[in-house]
Amino acid sequence: MILKKLKKSLKSFLQIFLTRDFWIYFSSSLLLAFSIIFFAYHLAYARKTIPGVRMLGLDLSNKSERQTLSLLKPRLVELESANLQFSYQDKVFSKSMYEWGVRYDATSSAQKAFAFGRSGHVFKTTKDKFQAGTAGVSLLPVASIDEQSFSATLSEVAADVGKPKENPYFALVEGSLEVVPGESGYEIDENSFQELILRAAQELDFSQKELPIEEVEPDYTKADLENLEVEVAELLVSSPKLTFGSRTWTLSEQEILKLLDFEVAPENPNKIQITTNEEGLSSFVSSLAASINQPMRGGTFELQDGRVIDFALPQPGYHLKEEEAKQVVSEVVLDLEKSEVELPVEVKDVQANANQYGIRSLLGTGSSNFSGSSLGRIHNIDLASSRLDGILIPPGETFSFNETLGDVSSETGYKTSYVIKDGRTILGVGGGVCQVSTTMFRAALNAGLPIVERAAHAYRVHYYEQDKGPGFDATVYSPSPDVKFENDTPAHVLIKRYYNPSTSTLQFSFYGTSDGRTVNIVGPIIHSQTPPPEPEYIEDESLEPGETKQVDWAAWGARVTVKRKVTRGGEVLHEDNFYSSYQPWRAVYLVGKE
Repeated sequence: MILKKLKKSLKSFLQIFLTRDFWIYFSSSLLLAFSIIFFAYHLAYARKTIPGVRMLGLDLSNKSERQTLSLLKPRLVELESANLQFSYQDKVFSKSMYEWGVRYDATSSAQKAFAFGRSGHVFKTTKDKFQAGTAGVSLLPVASIDEQSFSATLSEVAADVGKPKENPYFALVEGSLEVVPGESGYEIDENSFQELILRAAQELDFSQKELPIEEVEPDYTKADLENLEVEVAELLVSSPKLTFGSRTWTLSEQEILKLLDFEVAPENPNKIQITTNEEGLSSFVSSLAASINQPMRGGTFELQDGRVIDFALPQPGYHLKEEEAKQVVSEVVLDLEKSEVELPVEVKDVQANANQYGIRSLLGTGSSNFSGSSLGRIHNIDLASSRLDGILIPPGETFSFNETLGDVSSETGYKTSYVIKDGRTILGVGGGVCQVSTTMFRAALNAGLPIVERAAHAYRVHYYEQDKGPGFDATVYSPSPDVKFENDTPAHVLIKRYYNPSTSTLQFSFYGTSDGRTVNIVGPIIHSQTPPPEPEYIEDESLEPGETKQVDWAAWGARVTVKRKVTRGGEVLHEDNFYSSYQPWRAVYLVGKE
């Protein structure tokens, strides 16, 4: 009986279940439920990262883009500080990701986290949401390479890695012309290297890696040069000549060979053409300039009652135009039709009669005292000042101390003495040259000439305050800082040196034509002073035990102004404030190690 009733109920249920109305109702209810859940989900996470999204171990679920950014920023900074090592043979190069050029973009990484489950078609986004919500998903941050930082570090590493290619070249061996074979080189494969770094950054892979190295072939072969042997031999025996006035330079075979270079013809990659070597050309022309260039000079003066009474014939000034000279030398070396060329030299000629230059009276003097200087420093003061003795400055021209003095090195006769460099007093070639520039600055100051450039020393040097207060010094170091002043007088200005080692004094006197100007100098005006730090004692194994040698002297720091007013009649020609800011300086002693 019960079984019969059960069968009847099941039959009634199946009749309802199998009806079309039931399925329409069921489907509509299911779709409605799904739509409610779908829109509720999207409404809940409309402005937040969906559940299950992680990055760098951080759970970013239900976080706004701003909150995600705040969480990621410190982690990404840590990642940029992480070290990444590259090895090559027995060398290991360890740099931070930041130094390798890696930049993690916190904003883009936060946007990437927020965009997960939102980008792509509906099936993909649904799959992504399901994956994140069930198993979770771990995303990698967004990384890129900063080209400037990468290039700087690459250059540093490349200096210790690799070998430059060597192109074949001609050489004279016991008078015979021979071709020396080239050799392949190797260098870092820049593109592969950058890709490795970026991949490591993107995949958070900080394991040590091998530097990618690529072979670099010579530009041409030995056989290519052997095809040019006849042409090169003809160039070597052509003996081209360079002339200037009565002087002649005949190029030797060895000199010509150093000037030659070879390159692939731009219009034909299968052809090698002869050209000139830029480095060799520059070196050769520089040596020519050193033998040709000379400033325009006046002769010796004897001064009586403020006037020049004796004046020898002046010396013209010569200046080789180096860029034009390179072109001229290149042409005469490569062109067999040209056997001789005139060098492009600018001549600043002068007249034999001194009065035509207006050298008639004393314009001003500058002096300094170098008592206590070492023998090397005294030698340099004498040498540098002698090379400025007799210089003529035409009206309207600007005098440059560095350019006129020229190279300061052991090759040009200077000795080692103490110099100020990089904030310290150290041994260096040319110590004492600043005594000469200081004296020159004082002469220009007192002559009332416009000062174009002047820089004070880093600290107060006792040599320059033996006969004057602070603020009257001028430091130089080629090419800058420099001492420059203009000749704004109506005639030439002659610089004359007076050097007296017995009294340890140096003086420069400026002669020319006075236009009636007067100079009024006020100062030094000391605005503030700072005491020097405590002395420093440095052990020096070159000294005997207990022996002490002072190499730096204590100096008070100060801010100083020197004022100058140059007038002519009632007219103000120049009004200057020369400002100096001196650091406080400690005394430094070298002490023999006990």
